[in-house]
Amino acid sequence: MPYPVENTDTQIMLIVAGLFLIGAIVIAFASFRLKDKATIKELWNLYAVEFALVSMVLIPIYLGGAILFLATLLLTLRGLWELYRVYNKPGFGPLQWASYIAATIAISIVSISSEPAIDAALLSMIFIIFSASLLPGAKDDLLPITFMGLALPVLPLLSLLALANTNQGFLLLFYIYLVVELNDSFAYLIGKIFGKHRPFPYLSPRKSTEGLLGGLVISGIIGIILGIYLLELSFMMATGATIVILLAGLLGDFATSALKRKRGVKDFPAIHGFHGGALDIHDAYLFAVPGFYVYYWSIILN
Repeated sequence: MPYPVENTDTQIMLIVAGLFLIGAIVIAFASFRLKDKATIKELWNLYAVEFALVSMVLIPIYLGGAILFLATLLLTLRGLWELYRVYNKPGFGPLQWASYIAATIAISIVSISSEPAIDAALLSMIFIIFSASLLPGAKDDLLPITFMGLALPVLPLLSLLALANTNQGFLLLFYIYLVVELNDSFAYLIGKIFGKHRPFPYLSPRKSTEGLLGGLVISGIIGIILGIYLLELSFMMATGATIVILLAGLLGDFATSALKRKRGVKDFPAIHGFHGGALDIHDAYLFAVPGFYVYYWSIILN
């Protein structure tokens, strides 16, 4: 007899917490073995950052309700602000205010709706932004940037909320997040050990062919297995879901890199010293979520 979804969600959170506890024990043990205090400090700093990042994603999704709404809204507003900053438009003119207000309304619409309401949310945003563009003081060069914000970060986070509102909301979003993070981690690890060829020197000079392929293969296999046993999908459905997540995540990685290169910046405005901005930290996830959303509603549910 299958466990209720709520029990499965709690078990997953306990497993994640257990893994972090094991990680802390390993670092603590290493602290007694290593004499280099700088290395020990760096390990603890990296651990703390990773713990914070994973917690900020999984805890709001697990709790849902007002917590998820606030977390999603803050990430949306932060992402829009980062986009304006990259284009050297950090002020608060009519279009900037319109985008923040429209995003808040769109997030609210999808949060309170029991059915997918992304179309209504996007239409409301388009209407508000277009109306604001006609106001005195609205700068025409801001309009394309403002509409770009619909694609990133607004639409991905609306998709996240729509998936969160389903019966398997936490499982679906955890599955996407895990596949994306596994791909990123294995690509980095394999690239560090075996990486020799750099296929994208302009977009992503540190990416290697070996790391890219290794990450895709290993995370792909794990993703298919998780899709079958965690989401109870057929082999073909799980394979399709994993491919969509990995390709969409890869697109997100390259798209944000291309945007930064075009603007001549290394990262979006940084949140802390170990990573760039919110759009840097969640670039692959923000593309993987809407990709899976389309696959879920058009293929899995049908």
